[in-house]
Amino acid sequence: MKVMRKLFNVSQPTPLMIIAFFAFLVVARLYHGHGLSDSSKILLTVTSFVFGFYINNLITQSRSRHAKIVEGLREEGGHIKAIYFMVHSVFNKEAEAELAVIDEYLMTCMDYKSVDYAKSAPAFRKLFEHTMKIEPKSGDAQQGMTYSHLVRLVDEISKARTRIEATVKERVSAFEWMTVAILLLLVIYFVFSLNSGGWVSAVITSFIATALLMLIIILNSLDSLEWKEDKWFWVPIEELFIGLDLLPYYPRILVDTGRLKLAEGKSVRLADYPHPYPDISDRKVNIHTEG
Repeated sequence: MKVMRKLFNVSQPTPLMIIAFFAFLVVARLYHGHGLSDSSKILLTVTSFVFGFYINNLITQSRSRHAKIVEGLREEGGHIKAIYFMVHSVFNKEAEAELAVIDEYLMTCMDYKSVDYAKSAPAFRKLFEHTMKIEPKSGDAQQGMTYSHLVRLVDEISKARTRIEATVKERVSAFEWMTVAILLLLVIYFVFSLNSGGWVSAVITSFIATALLMLIIILNSLDSLEWKEDKWFWVPIEELFIGLDLLPYYPRILVDTGRLKLAEGKSVRLADYPHPYPDISDRKVNIHTEG
């Protein structure tokens, strides 16, 4: 099962591309096209143009959405780090408790899929309430000024979360997926109809079909926020944990499926969940050292 998950891991598409190519090659060798009439060639041209235009538009929109979410998450991470450093420097007695609440919030964010970011709202509410309960000493100008900055930073995080949650919801609709699927099937049908059955023709046909399929996979991975997640999501969150003197934390399934690769000798916290997703209650967290 783990091997199959790794093969169909969109963050590492090479195995999937190879499987798809050889599957299409077998079909191309077995199925000899009957050629296309002049009207069918016109349909192929029109369908290919519409498919290319439509898929390009969807991928562009999804990349823009992806970039906005990444930017919002980095902004949120910067504010969280600033809150802890301020509390640690000025409200030293509150630092340990504040760090524990921040750690719980970050872990909760990691527990959920990126598309379920809104489910971490209760954990943020606890962070918000705990930070607001910090009381500056009467007459202490430094603590009073720092507390004002803390209020502003928590408000900025709240605004960033609102933007992220709204952007996450801007997914490709079921109707759009259906349109893409219909156009894809039509283009592949016309391409295979041009296949003469020879090796050269079969290889070219298979390459075209594989490329078309990979466009759909790229769109899906962008839409599900799994596109280059190691670079855009895992690395920044790991840097945030380390910046707060915390061990990086991940759901174990990311390691088991190959979506996350750990460096040799690296220590992290890995979480297991006894209940089906998205129920993260009763999670078990253990320290794991790779290698």
